[in-house]
Order: sequence, then structure tokens, then C-alpha cells
Amino acid sequence: MEFPEKIVKDIQQFMTEADLHEAYLFGGAVLDSLINKDAKINDYDMCVKDESTFYKTLANLKKSQSNVSDVMRTHNIYAVINHPQLGQIDFSCMNPEDNGILNIEKIYARFNLNRNGLSYQIVDKYDAIEGMKQGKIRLASLPEKEGAYNILRRFLAVAGKYGIDIKPGGVNQQFINQMNEAFKANYPYVAQDRVRCLSRLGASLKRSKNRPEFVKNLHDQKIFEQSFPNIHELLGK
Repeated sequence: MEFPEKIVKDIQQFMTEADLHEAYLFGGAVLDSLINKDAKINDYDMCVKDESTFYKTLANLKKSQSNVSDVMRTHNIYAVINHPQLGQIDFSCMNPEDNGILNIEKIYARFNLNRNGLSYQIVDKYDAIEGMKQGKIRLASLPEKEGAYNILRRFLAVAGKYGIDIKPGGVNQQFINQMNEAFKANYPYVAQDRVRCLSRLGASLKRSKNRPEFVKNLHDQKIFEQSFPNIHELLGK
């Protein structure tokens, strides 16, 4: 598996300007470009593991023409970098192994830059590429660890973006059953988890290529019956 030439050049430019010797690329830029060489990449999700390296990188980029946001904290620390040539880069301090909940989200690439040039290794421990070929998603983590609303949010993201088959009895029925069971288990969650699900639903409906079928399947699979009963009723009308 190889990245398109543009991505390799972009990462090399970023790492050179940031004085980085090792960095990780994850998110849609990895999966999308590997399954479609002509895929449109809107932004890059990159990270380093060491906090001192994270802040050193931001300091180096501030000296260039990049616009660097304030550092934000959620489950990790990150900043948004607007680069004049490369566009938006979401840069964080985290272990790339911790990214994602579903198998198709867990793929990432390790980049190394030295005097011999740039090299990279694609890490696909959960068979994201094969999962996309089959259109099949599965949990790559325990539901009690991730929480039902976070699983729902990630499901909505990939279902809307990739047109994942979610019809009753389809290839992803086992996953949908597992997701619905997670809500019955009443795992702890914070209010923000519910808000983020609603935001993701709106985005997924907008991106869906066949919205009537998408809405019908969401209702028939009872995906919102326990999480958002009013929305479940609305989807059935």
C-alpha cells in the first residue's frame, strides 16, 4: 500500500518546517487516499506521542507563515494549524493506537524523516482496508470502555460518509445489534456525548447519497429508539 505522491510531499514539507523526525498520520486522509488515489483530502490529522515534542512543533510552526490556534484539551491536547500551502492540519499529542472506535478508523501511518529522506509505514492492525472492501464495520474496542453514545456518533460518521450498508439483515447487522445492546446496558456518559451525536446525525443526513433509504434504515433498525426516542418517532413518519 502506498500513498499518493501529493500526500507524501505534504507530510515531508510539514515535518521539515516543524523540525520533526517522527510523526503519525491518522484519520480519513489515510483510509480515503489508500482506497481511492483520487480522493479529496480536506485536512490532515497528525500527532506526536511526546508532549514536549508537541509544543516544540507548535513553536517552530509559529515562526513560519502558519496560523496556529490556542492549545485545546479534550481527551488529548491538540491545536489547529492553518498552513498557507497544506491547508488545515489538526495536530495533537496522543498515541495513534488510541484513535477511533471502529475497525476502519484504526489505520494510521508512521512517518520518519532523516537526512536520507522521508519513509513511512502503514499500520493496519484491524484490517481497515479489507473492512472497507467488504463494507463491514466492527468494534475495535470494548463497548463498556467507549460508551454507547460515542459508538453511535462514530457509526453515524462512517455510515453517512461511506454509505455503509445498514439495512436489516445486512452485512453490518451484528454490529448494529451490539450497538443497540450497549444502550440497554446503561453505560455512563456525559451530556456532551449526546450533543455530539445530534451534531453528527445532521452531518450524516447531509452527506448521505440516498437520504430516504438512510432514514428508513435508521428507523427500521431502531438505532435511536433508546438513545433519542423522539428522533426515532420522527424518522418513522
